Amino acid sequence: SALKDVKYLGTDTVDGDKTYKYEITVDTKAMQAKLPAAQQTKVPATVDETVWLDEQNHARKVTFDISGVKAEMTMSNIGEDTVDGDKTYKYDITIDTKAMQAKLPAAQQTKVPATVDETVWLDEQNHARKVTFDISGVKAEMTMSNIGEPVDVTAPPAADTVKAPM
Repeated sequence: SALKDVKYLGTDTVDGDKTYKYEITVDTKAMQAKLPAAQQTKVPATVDETVWLDEQNHARKVTFDISGVKAEMTMSNIGEDTVDGDKTYKYDITIDTKAMQAKLPAAQQTKVPATVDETVWLDEQNHARKVTFDISGVKAEMTMSNIGEPVDVTAPPAADTVKAPM
């Protein structure tokens, strides 16, 4: 995906910290081209976002609208840390899922928590190096390394996969 349009909206604050607010339109055509033909029309041509960046150019808050599904994420800077010996910036992130829930069938809405909390470690190139989260008691931790290096991936057997609801 690529930036289609960026508009600077001025300064603002997030959690009392000065931020710079931008309205961004992301062109998703490159991403669509990588999907099977039947799935391509299910991805919108663009995604509109509003992003608040702090003085280190790290996102502190993001709101977005994907085909009418609105969501909001807020980020709190926890401080510096290391992952695999590399300097990182640690953020707590809260994702408000209420708008997404409204798009689900009624029976599924109560199965999604009102918010999802995660912690993300970003390196100096803004790559996510580590992510932890707890969704309704399901805990996960992912550590990313060798970013930009080639990888070999083997698809699991069809019996071990599920269809995405797209």
